[in-house]
Amino acid sequence: MMKKVKENGIQISMNALHEKLRGIKEVINVFQKEKRKSPTQSVVSKMDDVQNLLFNIFKIHEYLAD
Repeated sequence: MMKKVKENGIQISMNALHEKLRGIKEVINVFQKEKRKSPTQSVVSKMDDVQNLLFNIFKIHEYLAD
């Protein structure tokens, strides 16, 4: 992971990388079925610039709920 981060121009320590990745959260909102087509909605927590880069580098969107 560190190699991939450095290849993408991010200078960060292992501990800081861990903290940034830990801060990326997926929130699943559950609604009453009658009000929406889908009873759930997946939303990613607000991220800073480094977290956005990490999100894209590691393709985290592939692991989120539909």
